[in-house]
Amino acid sequence: MHDNHKSTAWAPSISDFLRHAETVAIGQATDDEAWADDVNFYTVGMLQIQRLLAERKRQLGNKFVLVTFHDSFIKAGRLPVSLIRREMTGLDDEVRRLWPRQRLEDMR
Repeated sequence: MHDNHKSTAWAPSISDFLRHAETVAIGQATDDEAWADDVNFYTVGMLQIQRLLAERKRQLGNKFVLVTFHDSFIKAGRLPVSLIRREMTGLDDEVRRLWPRQRLEDMR
């Protein structure tokens, strides 16, 4: 007897996996420079997050909880890590370098 019931959990099929692998392989073979740029962006992001994690651990000491850090980071949404860092740690040195501010008095 054949059961037509489908699971509610998503699981990729072998054909989905192979199609994805083929797409990645073709993309890498035809556009190695773009792929290298992606690796660089991911690496920079990873290093920024690791730095944020270390700073937050240093700030909170024994009160640091990894799950809370993770939840706060994810809750911040798709923002640059420097902005999330400012929100989580109060440190704004990176933000000030990215967006130099001019005093309102100087704009008149």
